[in-house]
Amino acid sequence: MDSLSKKAYQQFLQDLGEKKFPEEYHIVDAELAKRYGMSRTPIRSAIQQLESEGILKRYGKSLILQNLQLSKNRFKQFLLLRREYYLILGKYLDPIKFKLQEPLIESALTAMERDEFGAFPFKQLLAIDQLFFSGMKDSLRANDLLDSLEKYEHCDIPVGYFPLLKEELFHLNVIFDLLKANQAEQLENYLISVIETIDK
Repeated sequence: MDSLSKKAYQQFLQDLGEKKFPEEYHIVDAELAKRYGMSRTPIRSAIQQLESEGILKRYGKSLILQNLQLSKNRFKQFLLLRREYYLILGKYLDPIKFKLQEPLIESALTAMERDEFGAFPFKQLLAIDQLFFSGMKDSLRANDLLDSLEKYEHCDIPVGYFPLLKEELFHLNVIFDLLKANQAEQLENYLISVIETIDK
């Protein structure tokens, strides 16, 4: 997407997160163009991206906003996807870059363990992911990995999922320690075992 299309895409996600659209809202490019003060061309490009991600679904000529409330199965997919991303991270880590991020990661993990949340804190988890991935070599960009997770941060997760948050934080701390020790092979083995456990 060009910069204007990406701006429209990000603005739509922000409005979605702030619940500015009713459920099953019918998307019309002319209305969004007027809303965001843009021509239809970048709006259509953003709509195509949103449709490809499953946020919008086409019924004949109509595009309907999907309910993004996470089911247990979809939440499991979110966790599984993050594990796979950390396998990639272990292979492309730049130890010098990662060393610079260590205090920030440690601080973020400590804050999450201490804080109480009213909903599952996707934004905080993604912020920690960003810190991890910023330690990657230039051959892979951190944002390339994070883009596919962004839509999840707009979902409200019920209190019943909080035990999974504790499990997430436990795994993130183990990953952090293995990366600090530059133990790529052990990291890969650990993540594979976690993936196998989640996938059962």
